[in-house]
Amino acid sequence: MKSIFAFFVVSLFVLSCSSDDSGSASPDPQMTTIPTLTTGEISQITANSAAATVNISNDGGGTLLRKGLCWDIEPNPTISDSRTEEDTNDSNFSSTITNLMPNTLYYVRAYASNSAGVGYGAERTFTTLAQ
Repeated sequence: MKSIFAFFVVSLFVLSCSSDDSGSASPDPQMTTIPTLTTGEISQITANSAAATVNISNDGGGTLLRKGLCWDIEPNPTISDSRTEEDTNDSNFSSTITNLMPNTLYYVRAYASNSAGVGYGAERTFTTLAQ
């Protein structure tokens, strides 16, 4: 019985190590990582809007699914908070936040997501103008 089991294990090992039909070994799939990006300076601040640039320095090797800015009145905003979503193929772009409250401190971060997860730029703060 032990020899049949050993034959089965060795056969599985040989099958798993064999090459594909082309005669070459199958390559390892590329590992996708979380995108890396920066949040630019906040500009064009009004009583109810502001803008910032986003620079995606590395897409992580995967297709970007979403990108833009996320913000909140509490630190460390995420895509679960308010966010913009930009439909551009550019890795450098500007995004505008609207419907803000006057004379309010906001926290904002750039974000980009792919199949590996969500990457965030550094957090920036700004205060909207009084009306």
